[in-house]
Amino acid sequence: FDIDDKKYSSHKVLFIGPNAERKGAFYVVSSMPKVLEKFPDARLTIVGSSSFLYKRKIKNFVKKNNLSDKVEFFDQLPYEEVLNRHRDANVFVMPSLMEAFGQVYLEALATKTPAIGARVGGVPDIITPDVGFLVPPRNSDEIAKHIIELFSDPKKAKKMGEAGRIRVKKNFSIEKMVKETEDVYKSLI
Repeated sequence: FDIDDKKYSSHKVLFIGPNAERKGAFYVVSSMPKVLEKFPDARLTIVGSSSFLYKRKIKNFVKKNNLSDKVEFFDQLPYEEVLNRHRDANVFVMPSLMEAFGQVYLEALATKTPAIGARVGGVPDIITPDVGFLVPPRNSDEIAKHIIELFSDPKKAKKMGEAGRIRVKKNFSIEKMVKETEDVYKSLI
């Protein structure tokens, strides 16, 4: 992936997650008023389906807080467009309430996008302090704090983004996973 250094000087937040309720979309949206106090040009893109009631809850919050021109919603996007959104974002946030692994974090890191996730399930195995931030579940204030931190320090965001790309290549490549699987089978023989 070609990543333009300009990505770290804009203020774009990305959330991608099917079943947006379980993935914590509301907590990302509710972090935005604090982010916008410091960065009025910030934008949030939400990609992911959710129940009618959950979507209505989010859209009511957006309307009540005058965020309609700051938050855009997509139920689904083609994969190539998802990658483009990752390339363009400054920070990826998916504070899942439960998560076994989370390939979408790897996609973010592979595109040099620092990630923020909740400290649940397998997320701490992916998001380490050098590539992003872990927050307590259901904590919009912590999400806002770390988004603001990354927006305030583009050099730090870039450094984390580059470390994320290296982390994915080193620890989560197909070759690495095949080798580890082979090693497991060999140990069983």
